[in-house]
Amino acid sequence: DQMLNGRVVQFAPHPAPLYNRLALVILNQRKDARQAEELIQKAIELEPDNPVFKANLVKVLGYAAMKGKT
Repeated sequence: DQMLNGRVVQFAPHPAPLYNRLALVILNQRKDARQAEELIQKAIELEPDNPVFKANLVKVLGYAAMKGKT
């Protein structure tokens, strides 16, 4: 399932927003912070100056930190 999503995003003309969005969906639905972080990092690699992607990375890392405390 995730592999297929990655392939679809890879062939998009502007994949960075899709990586970002997919990361948020994975975090919200699957609670998989590791996978979400990887996807947002891909988005940031493609668009390093995008403040939304960076803010979402902070959210993912914060979620991972809180999850680690419980």
